[in-house]
Amino acid sequence: MKQAWAFAALALLATSAAAEDTCPPLQIVAQADIVSTDGSLLVPAKVNGLSTYMIIDTGGWYRELSPALVDKLKLSTTKRRVGMIDITGRVTNTSTTVDSFEMGSFRAKNVTCHVPKERFGSDDVGGVIGPQLFTQFDIDLDFEGKKVSFVLQDHCDGRVIYWNTPSYAVVPFVLTDQGHIRMPVELDEHKFMALLDTGADQSIITFRAAEGAFDITKDSPGVTKRGFVNGDTRAEEYERTFKTLTIGGITFNNPKLSLIPDLLRNHQINDHRPKINSHIDTSTEAEGVDDVTIGLEQLRRLHVYIAYKEQKLYISPNAPQAAVLASPAAH
Repeated sequence: MKQAWAFAALALLATSAAAEDTCPPLQIVAQADIVSTDGSLLVPAKVNGLSTYMIIDTGGWYRELSPALVDKLKLSTTKRRVGMIDITGRVTNTSTTVDSFEMGSFRAKNVTCHVPKERFGSDDVGGVIGPQLFTQFDIDLDFEGKKVSFVLQDHCDGRVIYWNTPSYAVVPFVLTDQGHIRMPVELDEHKFMALLDTGADQSIITFRAAEGAFDITKDSPGVTKRGFVNGDTRAEEYERTFKTLTIGGITFNNPKLSLIPDLLRNHQINDHRPKINSHIDTSTEAEGVDDVTIGLEQLRRLHVYIAYKEQKLYISPNAPQAAVLASPAAH
């Protein structure tokens, strides 16, 4: 079914005074308030006129509606031949179509969404918006100002720092076929390529990566049990405090990371390969879950501008915090 997106507003962001006249100013095509970063990045939305909240998930892929919202709106569902796999290997192949969707100044009609089998943690959360929608724009995550903005990509490369900051870091990243961001990080001076995931609260390292780099298992000193991944009793979740986590020269002291098993690495996928959901970035079934995932525990302490076309992050610390050593390369 054809989907039509419309933008209700076009606004200007401030541009650098050093910008040349030939560089167009940054232009916002849509903006939404960030109402929470406690667990997920939540923004207000309307589905078929009903107010709800949606998760902005850079580590997801497709759009999802919660079973609770589907029930409330009395939407019909259909089984799809191609589904999605979540972080624990569970497959979702049920979908529904809504007549209208609004998020900030986004407007859309006839929007198809996947419907996961499990209910979301809160019935107030109506669904998930993944990068399939927003990689056609830049995304400005102003956690301090509580705004997420979708920005046109027609600006000059590097001309994106409009907020007041003495310095910032530029972090190149790899953009995968699923629209996921893989960026270089250092955890206790060990280098990894990490997934940037606004759908994850706490940052993550897999047990496979932790054992390989640090000889850490669930029985190691300092490792404590946290619960289960997405409530799946097959996937026990643990956590451990590390010394430092560094992104683009910005160092977080004493970061606490979740440790999880990689249930996807040996998951058998048939020839009709499902699309991949949050925390997962695979072009082959052997890749599994990313070794390291950077979640909101660190991201919400930064101003993050995602320049998808440039494949670069522009980041700077928010107000000084004891847990952050602000020493990005000077720009």
